[in-house]
Amino acid sequence: MRVAELAESLADHTDRVQVGVRAGWLAAAVVCAGFAIRCIGIGGRWLTGDELWSASLAKDGPWTALLTTARFDVHPPLYYLQLSLWMLFGHSDQWLMLNSILWGTAAVALLTVAASEIHGPRIGLAAGAMLAVAPAALNYGDDVRMYPMLLALIVLAWYTQARWLDGTSGRFGAFWMIVAQCAMAYSHGAALVMLSGVVLLGGTTLLLRRDWRQLGRWIGIELVVGLLVSPTIIVALMRGVNHPAVPGFDNFLQTWTFLTTGDSTLQAPFVAGAVILLAVLLLGAELDSAAALQTGMLVFAPLILAGVVSHAYKPVWLDRTFLPVVPFICLGLARAPLDRGRTASRTPWYGAAVFAVLLLAWVGLAIPNQITREKGDGFKPAAALVHTLQRPGDLIVCGPNYTYWYFLWYYAGPHWGEPRHAFILNADWQHMMARLPPALTAVLGLSEADRTLHRNGVTITLWDPDRPLPKTSGNIIVVGLRELEAVKIPGYRLASSTIDTQILVERWVPDPRGD
Repeated sequence: MRVAELAESLADHTDRVQVGVRAGWLAAAVVCAGFAIRCIGIGGRWLTGDELWSASLAKDGPWTALLTTARFDVHPPLYYLQLSLWMLFGHSDQWLMLNSILWGTAAVALLTVAASEIHGPRIGLAAGAMLAVAPAALNYGDDVRMYPMLLALIVLAWYTQARWLDGTSGRFGAFWMIVAQCAMAYSHGAALVMLSGVVLLGGTTLLLRRDWRQLGRWIGIELVVGLLVSPTIIVALMRGVNHPAVPGFDNFLQTWTFLTTGDSTLQAPFVAGAVILLAVLLLGAELDSAAALQTGMLVFAPLILAGVVSHAYKPVWLDRTFLPVVPFICLGLARAPLDRGRTASRTPWYGAAVFAVLLLAWVGLAIPNQITREKGDGFKPAAALVHTLQRPGDLIVCGPNYTYWYFLWYYAGPHWGEPRHAFILNADWQHMMARLPPALTAVLGLSEADRTLHRNGVTITLWDPDRPLPKTSGNIIVVGLRELEAVKIPGYRLASSTIDTQILVERWVPDPRGD
């Protein structure tokens, strides 16, 4: 009898090992597919203005990235610090995009592993596969901004909390919860909105369990996180951007359509797809109270909170602010048709069929878009055009402020100078700098030393409407946003004008009439 029991136990163990190995290979295939899809087309893309902002802040090393971010950016510095370390090994557009691609791939891997541990290998593989082809995630998959990094960090924050709640995180579980949440908060100015779903899920879970002792510990952990991230909260309250909206119904619908289909234009087919996916999530929540809590907190709570904050305090609503809910949409779409409990041996055929349709629909949206998607503002073409137009002795006038950085990235290369030395100081900053000790001013490096550069007999200067242009014996080439179209240069006449997307290039030649 004992021999038979031993043989049966050995057979069960062998089956589990085989299942684990098979799941491991499938998980590796999902991750590799996510990486390969994100690499499609990057050879034909270049950087947009927002991405050139990231590259400009990070290009001169970690210390300079920290100072420049503190001076200019609304977001905390963690993303720019890691990007500055990445840029120690290269500055090409594709190298910078690879940083984001790897973060996005890490998000796929983390979701696959985390969901497998929490909900079983079937759900983990399905959720990872959905994130590998999620249209909204792929739209930012090679974007040199913090969003792919945030996808990985939000999954890590959810996973570390889930393990702590289940008592499987070990001695350092609380520490890793704090690290993951702080990493999120120090990567984006609206990270507290992004994190709200994870935090609310943790508190609500313990309230429903009536585990008051554990709830007290959880509150203590969140208080530590709040204390550690308080500098980001202060900066977020002091600074702001102009483009967030106070959302109405159309904003909610547009954002949901973007998150589920990758398109925010509210075209009927995409809206219909978004509504169908919402119905799938709600149906899964209706069938399973645990799924309802998870989807409600991780997916919908951040949207509701952002809407309330936007109406009650200040606008924070942007489509891309909610990209960190995409992994949890993927998890919900995996659980709705497939989750029959960790111990179920197989999924009903109709559940597998529904999931296959969802996955193939996203593949049908994502792959063609990856192949045809173009990216890059007109700065690279503008720089190439200026190189063909310029002659020794010419003056290139570029502006306003940040346009100068972006143009020089492609005109003179990443090492053209430091952005913190190439900016028009407003009256408030001039007053503050006058009150700072000279030694501190030197450490911060907040000068205007790089507002004019010289390359191969050509002078490039930052456009300042309050100062006269430098003297030149040649032509004047104006590069900037369309707001510079009204510029008039005494003694010169407009010889040519070109606009590529939003970037204007004008060539002005001396006017013999002197008009």
